[in-house]
Amino acid sequence: MSNSLVIKVNGKKLEFFDNITLSRNLDAISSSFSFNTFFVIDDYEFAEIEVLRNDVIIFIGKVFAKSEPNNNKPEPINYKCYSNTGILEDCSLPLEAYPIQTKNKTLKEIIESIVSNFDVVVKFDSSANSDINEKYTLQDQNPSTNVASIINTLCSQRNLIVTHNAKGELIITKTLVGANASPPILVKSGKNHNYRKFYNKYLVIGQKSIKGGSPRQAEAIFAEISKIRTITKIQKDGDADSTQKQADAIKFDSYKSNSLKLEFHDHFADVGEIYDIEGANMIANAMNYNYRAGSETCSVDLLNSKIYER
Repeated sequence: MSNSLVIKVNGKKLEFFDNITLSRNLDAISSSFSFNTFFVIDDYEFAEIEVLRNDVIIFIGKVFAKSEPNNNKPEPINYKCYSNTGILEDCSLPLEAYPIQTKNKTLKEIIESIVSNFDVVVKFDSSANSDINEKYTLQDQNPSTNVASIINTLCSQRNLIVTHNAKGELIITKTLVGANASPPILVKSGKNHNYRKFYNKYLVIGQKSIKGGSPRQAEAIFAEISKIRTITKIQKDGDADSTQKQADAIKFDSYKSNSLKLEFHDHFADVGEIYDIEGANMIANAMNYNYRAGSETCSVDLLNSKIYER
């Protein structure tokens, strides 16, 4: 089957390209995309890029770099891009946005206010409603902290997931339940196991109350680990409820240490899709897609779907 790929630069179709690479992670704020072309893109800095496969959008973002050959041979130019949300990883909040310390805004209002400083769309999944609509205590942030770190920290304290989609929109959600995958014949597979991030106790210590007393604490127990392995994190913002939710979030993240890798040819598999592996539901947490000389390969890293069922 011949699959149609289209790249648009600032709304105009690019006629000749090759050596495409697209990488996306379910728990990341942005994707990366690169391609080669002999066409020189004028004013390429942060040019708008839209990529479609069989008329379905698989990436929207901006060019941030190019690499040109240093010899006289006719070689293509390589352009590197990231999702529209990539700017949140690059930039700190403008000083005009400070102070952001508050006790009277919901988490949704805080995140919307932060993201409004950039050309980024943020969407909140209904599964997160109970957490994002509660009043939230936020301390002022270090002005040098990038925006992505601020958002990730705030959401981890509510055990929320920060992700993005192919259109480059920021997504805040509580659970991720994707569509069932329908992959073609498997080309290659492999397993990775790493237990260094597994602990029997995940402890989070919060701030002292303004009324004094001891700092609040919360823990999550992993009964499957019999050895004494404890990890402790310090929480800066939030309340007692968010302290417990952050402990739970750290526990969930440990599942990322064990993964299954699948590879396919002439197929596009995206993150969030659910695979039935020997009766267990596994979710595509990462994908890597390559297109070269008309041939496609795509690999996915699968994790136990429980990691995104909070």
